[in-house]
Amino acid sequence: MQERIFQALTVGDTPAALRMARQWVATEPHRGSSWLVLSAVLGRMGSYREAEQAAQRAAAAGSAITRGVKGGRPRVLTLISLESAWCGYQAGRGLSFPNTADVNDGLHSSMSETFIALDGSQIPWETIRRGGPFDVIFNGITVAERTEESLRHVSMIAKELGLPMINDPGRVARTTRTENSRQLDNLPDVRFPQTVAVPLTRRGRGASEELLSTIEREEFTYPLIVRWSGYQGGTGMVRCLGPDDVRQLRWPRHIDEALIIEYIETRADDGHYRKLRIFCVGKQLIPRHLLIGDVWMLHVTDSSGTAYRNVPGPERDEILAFDADWEAWAGQRAAAGARQVRDAVALDFFGIDCNVLPDGRLLVFEANPAMNLQVIDALSATSSEENPVRRINTRRTLQIARAFADLVRARSRY
Repeated sequence: MQERIFQALTVGDTPAALRMARQWVATEPHRGSSWLVLSAVLGRMGSYREAEQAAQRAAAAGSAITRGVKGGRPRVLTLISLESAWCGYQAGRGLSFPNTADVNDGLHSSMSETFIALDGSQIPWETIRRGGPFDVIFNGITVAERTEESLRHVSMIAKELGLPMINDPGRVARTTRTENSRQLDNLPDVRFPQTVAVPLTRRGRGASEELLSTIEREEFTYPLIVRWSGYQGGTGMVRCLGPDDVRQLRWPRHIDEALIIEYIETRADDGHYRKLRIFCVGKQLIPRHLLIGDVWMLHVTDSSGTAYRNVPGPERDEILAFDADWEAWAGQRAAAGARQVRDAVALDFFGIDCNVLPDGRLLVFEANPAMNLQVIDALSATSSEENPVRRINTRRTLQIARAFADLVRARSRY
């Protein structure tokens, strides 16, 4: 059942994948892997709260999923955390990474990967030992907020097993937005917005007063951004034009921390906003995409961005120029800024969402391992795709995935 579900995802049939995943948990509700696969499918669909609940069921049952070539090498142990509210997203991202034997172009064709979820309590040693032996650990914890115990457990697992690590957990812990603000804004060719975390001890009007007090104390100016801590993809993210907007915010009970973020205007003279994504794989900097749109918050799957719609001529030409030579498009100072971020974050595999300021510096929105690569979408793309922007995204996605596969092989102990 497991591989049938991922085969459906690979060909883009998400409804079939969800139907089979729900059937699996109905017939085998005590099997942790069935709940983890359901969490992965729901996470890919954006049903994050339900994905989180499924992931918690997986943790309670004990879960390990092995994919790829049986007995293949290297043998990868991938770990994620269920402490984070974004665990459904992590499951979807991790389990849909291209490490299966059914990838036609040989991508990861000789690997096997065992995927295990940590819940921040006890280390599941029995599950780990059943799945082993392994050649390398991939720390797949992508969201640093409130995953401290799981990150500590990843370190302990690596030490106990004596295995090389991809994405050091101590460095992942320093990729929160507040740490990004402290660490990256001091780099010579980088600008990172001021970011302050606010614990929410009250609800309703009380929460708004806590935010307003912090805004005044930290000398923020409007407009500014308020968002839920620990979430990705723009979830719980609002631009506030004044105090009244802050007072109107409503906070779900499961959100216990908010972020206040300096808003830096990036609308260009042509009236468009831009966001580029660069992946750091080892020392390589590989551009993933350039989005151009009419709203301040751009995402690759939104109709407001240019990734998956027919792009007008001038914008298409700009994206083609970006793809041909992203450093020339960005300019020397911004390219230098990207290298400075790569060296400061010092992870093996992560992404940078950013733009270029008028003075040439790189404006970084975030730098962490939580960037969605959408490999499944790339693998299911057809060779007859007419949209040149989609063709670029597909080619770049597979380039990044191959670079990651090479990194895993180079780091493995075998």
